Amino acid sequence: MEGRDYGLTEDQIGMRGLCRKFVDEVVIPFVKENHEREWYAPPEERWPKELMYEVDKLGIRALGVPEKYGGMSVDTLTMAIIIEELGRGNPGFTNTLTQGIKLSALLARISPEHLQDKWFPEYLQDPTFLMANCMTESQGASDRALPYNVPEASL
Repeated sequence: MEGRDYGLTEDQIGMRGLCRKFVDEVVIPFVKENHEREWYAPPEERWPKELMYEVDKLGIRALGVPEKYGGMSVDTLTMAIIIEELGRGNPGFTNTLTQGIKLSALLARISPEHLQDKWFPEYLQDPTFLMANCMTESQGASDRALPYNVPEASL
């Protein structure tokens, strides 16, 4: 509800308001105007690059990227607030952003510095640069369908 802070910090309330305004003024109108685009446009025109440029202006794509590359850290609750607000506008768009933020934080924590030096500047320079991951569940998911113990299992 508007006007309630639920014990949030001033920064969290500010971020919630920023994201709410962005969704109301940019995302929802864009989705209303382009709702058939993902179904009928040529494949190269379906993905909403325009929204990525707009959200980049807010600095949200930089969350999870180390400060030395121009990013900023964010706590879990603030991230949840951001995701909740953005999700009101378009869940697919929000998922795209969330993957980039999660993977930025993961790479910042586990990747060697030379890889961070290469990828974080490129990621922040291009608002359409996407991050993705691929994973499987050993002894589950597609591995259950394999008829025998093949080298591809449990990758």
